[in-house]
Amino acid sequence: ISNTTALQQVRFIKVDIADWQHTTLKGAEFDLYEINDQGVPMSEPMEHLTSDDDGMMANDKGTKEFVLPVGNYQLVETKAPAGYNMKEQNVTVTVSSTNVVYDEGTLISESGEGRIYDKDSNTYTLIISNTAGVELPHTGGIGTTIFRMAGLTLILAAGIVLIFKKSIKQSNYFKS
Repeated sequence: ISNTTALQQVRFIKVDIADWQHTTLKGAEFDLYEINDQGVPMSEPMEHLTSDDDGMMANDKGTKEFVLPVGNYQLVETKAPAGYNMKEQNVTVTVSSTNVVYDEGTLISESGEGRIYDKDSNTYTLIISNTAGVELPHTGGIGTTIFRMAGLTLILAAGIVLIFKKSIKQSNYFKS
């Protein structure tokens, strides 16, 4: 009797969380890692994935379906689609001999709605979402330094004028 490793076919699709059933996202980039029981990557990324026009993530060879053995995996977003925020939480994927489950930290994955199983192709499609947003401008750059220096110069000049005026008044007081 020979044993074989159980395998599952998995696809990943990138969507906008506000309209996740209709709006797919292009340009997201992820690294797929195999992780140990403590959630630590066991090696370099297995795959580098990028979402294309239909939101489906593909590797550098164009493969969109990945055959994963039983184990734990993690998708780490390395680049968000234009106009979207990076995922704050990595996506964990657990592959068993009978099922694939995942957690991306949203109700889509928690409710199970984000995991679609196609019996005909024996493939699980996992929906990975992003929230729209923009990167805020950086603050505290060279502009604040210039304003601080200008303010300190004005305070110093005002202090010198005040001292100079006081000394002139006192010298005139003693002359009369």
